[in-house]
Amino acid sequence: MVNREYTVSYCGKFPVSIFTKSLDTSLLARMLCYVNDAYRLLCEVDRVLIDNSWLVIRDFKPPSL
Repeated sequence: MVNREYTVSYCGKFPVSIFTKSLDTSLLARMLCYVNDAYRLLCEVDRVLIDNSWLVIRDFKPPSL
């Protein structure tokens, strides 16, 4: 059995349990303009993505439309 770091994060009121360095792709669709702390969100994404993985950011600022 592989020993992996396991962290429980909170997305709003709901716990999100994802192993550290366990995903190879992450999609942030219209997330950065709605979170209070974008840096914390990106740190969490960095924690769960493996090295040489993909981060796709699809974002726009609604008031500027």
